[in-house]
Amino acid sequence: MKKRNVMLVCIWFLVLAFLMLAVFTNLIFNEDQEKVYNITVALDDDQKVEYENFKAGIKEALKGKSAKVYYLNLFGTDADTIKEKLEEQCKTKDMVIVRCDSNVILASVVEKADTQGKLFCLNAKENPKGSLCNLSSDEKQRGILLGRRILEEQKDNSHIYVFGSAYEKLEQDEGMIGLDEEAKVTNCMERSEEEIRNRISEIKDSGENAVLISMNESILKEMVEIQVKENTKFPLYGFGYDREILKFMEEGKIQAVNIVPEYYLGYQAIMQAMEIVENNKRPKEQTLESYTIGNQEIFSEKYEDMLFPRK
Repeated sequence: MKKRNVMLVCIWFLVLAFLMLAVFTNLIFNEDQEKVYNITVALDDDQKVEYENFKAGIKEALKGKSAKVYYLNLFGTDADTIKEKLEEQCKTKDMVIVRCDSNVILASVVEKADTQGKLFCLNAKENPKGSLCNLSSDEKQRGILLGRRILEEQKDNSHIYVFGSAYEKLEQDEGMIGLDEEAKVTNCMERSEEEIRNRISEIKDSGENAVLISMNESILKEMVEIQVKENTKFPLYGFGYDREILKFMEEGKIQAVNIVPEYYLGYQAIMQAMEIVENNKRPKEQTLESYTIGNQEIFSEKYEDMLFPRK
């Protein structure tokens, strides 16, 4: 064989060996490269201050995880558009988390959407069809826990007025109604500030020992302002919290609230999502624990990390 031919054969083998090495090296690189999972979290308004602790929990759960979180803002969006957006996210993302308590129509939309087995709900009343699971608290138990605290702290002959009742989570109502055996309970249907103010004025004029309960955060904050304006000081209790409510508690304007820690909710949501995408298995149903916290306890070591998590 001519020297030239030998050189060409050698060059050909060297090129072939180089290509094989390159392919092999690329395969090793790709094998070692960790997959980054993309997760969407759907909220009614991702700018709400109420979600501060929720996002802090998500951020903590992402540490050491190969995942990125994208927030889907659904504020002011109609049902058809929400359905389209959720279906789009389920097609393009590895997992989609939906907070059903942030938008009243979300749970019903999930029932109709093609979620492709990539979606699960937070705080839905029941696990909607199309959702892998529902991560939520026992609402009846929340009512019972707050009711017990009220019975422990207030006079035996107190008349308990529950505002926002029947409009909110009925399981909480059931828990509060359970107080009927030990106290007189009245469910108040007033919703507007004027209606609530008039009802509180009537209670004041009656001269009875009264306790006020709010079933949601917005009414609870309204009732604080009304009591200040009307110069009434009825013991006030409620469900849920944000920075403003904690400030009112610190000032002694709210006696106690029952909460599901937003930080834990965000943390568990991501841990659930990662378990699904990494292990490809349906997660177990979980019930989040709730806590009734009094205004003298908000800065205690037991509850500090729940209410004021390190960002």
